[in-house]
Amino acid sequence: MSRAARTEFERLLREAYDMETRLAGELERMAQRVSDERVKKVLLSHIRITVRQQDRLKKVFSHIDKQPRRREAEPVVALVDRFRSMTSDDTPGSDVRAVSIAMQIEHAEIAYYKTLMALALAEGLKRSVSQFEKNLGEEEKAAQDLEDLFGTIGREPS
Repeated sequence: MSRAARTEFERLLREAYDMETRLAGELERMAQRVSDERVKKVLLSHIRITVRQQDRLKKVFSHIDKQPRRREAEPVVALVDRFRSMTSDDTPGSDVRAVSIAMQIEHAEIAYYKTLMALALAEGLKRSVSQFEKNLGEEEKAAQDLEDLFGTIGREPS
């Protein structure tokens, strides 16, 4: 890997690790701020997935002989802050906004993992690629689960 590519790979890896670490602590608080039980369930179910993703990222750090370190993932920090400020009332509209922001977070994570996979593939880091693929699949599933909620928020489950 060229020096520039390796630097970018490590930067993104540290940001992805920050993202998952931050969200592991934040998802429960996010779930407490929504009123729709289905939204709460999706957010809470993602906590254990996020912890598993952190563990996979630790493996990637070990693949490249680095200690896990965090670098602030600014896009996710901004979205978490936005979530905190937008979900203070108890209306279906606030739950729609909460799902929208949660989806934006998932899509940011998807972009990180796709980029990390591409860099790892280019450099033959196969063990790392498999870790990113697992995380990517889980993030895509979480994004789909959130998207499926959009048409149902504020309605009784059928």
